[in-house]
Amino acid sequence: MKQFNKKKIGFFTVIIMALLVFSSGAVAAETNKLFNGLWEGIDPDDGSTMQISIICDKSADGICSLLGRESYIHKCERDGKAGGEGWYEGTGQVAKGNKRRLDVKDWTTHCLEDGHKVYWKSYFIVNRVRNILIMSGDGFTDTILHRVSN
Repeated sequence: MKQFNKKKIGFFTVIIMALLVFSSGAVAAETNKLFNGLWEGIDPDDGSTMQISIICDKSADGICSLLGRESYIHKCERDGKAGGEGWYEGTGQVAKGNKRRLDVKDWTTHCLEDGHKVYWKSYFIVNRVRNILIMSGDGFTDTILHRVSN
């Protein structure tokens, strides 16, 4: 039986380890690039304009911060008055099994009219398909956002 050359085995081991380290960093960098940027769209329920800025950290844990504004927010309706302009903030995490999905949980809406806050208990999912984001979740219609800036 032919003996394996120890130098060749060591060389291939080093190459394989380097590829594994590089590919894990590449996945984190790719995830970071998938969601980072400014995204705009139109709310299909009321026609208001939406802008969401997403910034994901550069580590492999996939934690992202979201900050958005909308020209009209239904959740700001109160005491018989119509909703109004507001902004929202939240955090999300890239799904473990699907690097193109961002699960957003901690979401707070700030209403500009009277300054009250609305905390969302439900979460929504952002799916990245080509150069668009599709937001879907409890309490609102699927919304398509387009990247306008990196």
